[in-house]
Amino acid sequence: IDEAIICYNKLLSLGKNPQAFLGLAQCLLKKGNFAQGLPLFEYRLVQEHRHNTTPCDYRTIQNKRILIRSECGIGDTFMCLRYAQILKKHGAFI
Repeated sequence: IDEAIICYNKLLSLGKNPQAFLGLAQCLLKKGNFAQGLPLFEYRLVQEHRHNTTPCDYRTIQNKRILIRSECGIGDTFMCLRYAQILKKHGAFI
């Protein structure tokens, strides 16, 4: 893991690279370094607006379209799908 951290830091010194941020974050988190790893892991939310989405105001979801998409694998998708019925009951389109 230490070698990977060195490589990711070197890659990031060459410029912003979303994959390097994520890789470095995962390495730091695996080592238990949450103070540095979590902010880097959250960077994916800033750079990943390929769906033209905005954060949801959960108080006003009636008649809104909610996109549920896979982020880190199929397990995350299944975990999020359990909220689909709740959102639908509150008037959202899934």
